[in-house]
Amino acid sequence: MFDSPVTALHRDATGVTIHSASGTYRAEKVIVTVPPPMAARITHQPPLPADRIRLQDNTYMGSVYKAIAVFERPFWRERADAEMIVLTEPGMAVFDTSPPDGPGHLCVLVAGPEARDLGELGPDARRSTILGPIADRLGSEVLEPRGWHEKAWHQDVHAGGGYSALPSIGHDKGYFPHPAEPTGPIHWSGTETAREHAGYIEGAIESGERAAHEVIAALVL
Repeated sequence: MFDSPVTALHRDATGVTIHSASGTYRAEKVIVTVPPPMAARITHQPPLPADRIRLQDNTYMGSVYKAIAVFERPFWRERADAEMIVLTEPGMAVFDTSPPDGPGHLCVLVAGPEARDLGELGPDARRSTILGPIADRLGSEVLEPRGWHEKAWHQDVHAGGGYSALPSIGHDKGYFPHPAEPTGPIHWSGTETAREHAGYIEGAIESGERAAHEVIAALVL
């Protein structure tokens, strides 16, 4: 059941029939946590309300590439602050995310078309493209991390992009917070629905707790 994409949700008077790649399941309540553009892949019977369909059709997932370079220690603190915006191509945001008393971590974010362009490079070329401009400020040691972790969120077939759904140009649907009124036995979660910190992990936690309380309250009645 886990790690299986849901393909359809069929609602009726007593609950929901869940169709997925691994089989068919039955539940009294369902919480949909994926953002609207990804939720649009799920077929609903009966069809969703018009406002929910417009939200799914008129939002899109952003393109974000994220990398974390790991070093023995945050050596750059001896000479410079690692919090920076790099204006070369690709433009990137750099953060010192080192844990207390732990190894050095540099987190790099690239967004939009430049994030998609990175996907056309091989792993080594991508790493040197990212680390080269940072080394100009922090020193040549940056070019030799002991660990390298990267993810292109827009290439993740399940997430669809990052870090949240955005309103398509010219449409009024998709501004935070997204509506989250239940559709019968279906409850809507996800960071986009949060009242505070929408688009962040804090918003995701808030929305999950809110949806869980909705389901508990509905089942108790």
